[in-house]
Amino acid sequence: MLSYFLESEFDGKKRIELLRKLYSDDSSNNIYLLFAGRASQEAGDIKEAFESFRLSAMHNPRNSKALFELANMYSASNQLDVAEMLLEIVHEEENEDSEVLLTLGNLDFAKRNYSKALKLYKRALHNQPWNFSLLNHIAECYRQTGNYEKALHYFKKSLCLNSKQSDVLLRMAEICRQTDQLDRALKYYDLATELDELSKESLMGHI
Repeated sequence: MLSYFLESEFDGKKRIELLRKLYSDDSSNNIYLLFAGRASQEAGDIKEAFESFRLSAMHNPRNSKALFELANMYSASNQLDVAEMLLEIVHEEENEDSEVLLTLGNLDFAKRNYSKALKLYKRALHNQPWNFSLLNHIAECYRQTGNYEKALHYFKKSLCLNSKQSDVLLRMAEICRQTDQLDRALKYYDLATELDELSKESLMGHI
């Protein structure tokens, strides 16, 4: 039955109601709460989603999936310390889970702990070497710490995986302009204009 409604054409509200009913019929199986929380998120009901994840975690304090969802919600509301505490618990259970490492890295980046964030991003990258977004995160850590050549190196690796990133080209142009490499900066501006079909003047105005 679970697989049926997960792939059914029920709208969000009906799915949530069914999941809640399944949970009330079998309160020992808190996977229903986890799915109810995700369905509530999809429906835009953040309060209901939070309550479902909280109840799921209360039933099993080592429920890494529910804790991970709660951590993301705390992080989104800028309660970084609580999010980090929850993620550390998840990290104990899912030591090399890329999503956990990425989220922990994002929290450290938000706190400007760039060296720690960099280590977490690189561990996540080991599991997902194709993840161009992770490469961008690594590049930003190097950029924020003034290691511009390493930043450019990782931005280039990201572009090799996804060449349609005008924002990355702009960041590369900014680095080159800051380091007086004007010819390289203009090259990256030109590539960005080709992607976005904007004038070079308008792009430079965003830097």
